Amino acid sequence: MTAARLRTVALGEWRHIIKFCIVGGMGYIVNLAVFYVLEHWGGLHYLVASTISYFGAWVFNFVLNRQWTFQKHKDAIAPQAAKYFIASALGWCVNEIVLVAFVHGGVAHVLAQAIGIAASTPVTFLITRGWAFR
Repeated sequence: MTAARLRTVALGEWRHIIKFCIVGGMGYIVNLAVFYVLEHWGGLHYLVASTISYFGAWVFNFVLNRQWTFQKHKDAIAPQAAKYFIASALGWCVNEIVLVAFVHGGVAHVLAQAIGIAASTPVTFLITRGWAFR
């Protein structure tokens, strides 16, 4: 592979990473807002609120990632949504582990959720890019 080809591949990958982070940033806000409302106004346990908010943001992120971040996709929407759901479910597992650890360490629930989302982002990106939106 030539140096020019490597630069082109690297630039394309950086575009995906940047777009993924922009979509993820918006999804991050959706997730935290829904989490806050469900826990503080809805009275839900923080783990239930986290699960609902994480997968609520999943819908938002899936649509934007499919239409904007990873526009060149091969799969029909249903198989792709299933793959993205699995990638997000693995990210959710990371999120929940971090969330519980920080809450048990005395960190406020919303801040612990924010840290959990940040920790799950690299896992979700790698699986999404390499498998769900290949």
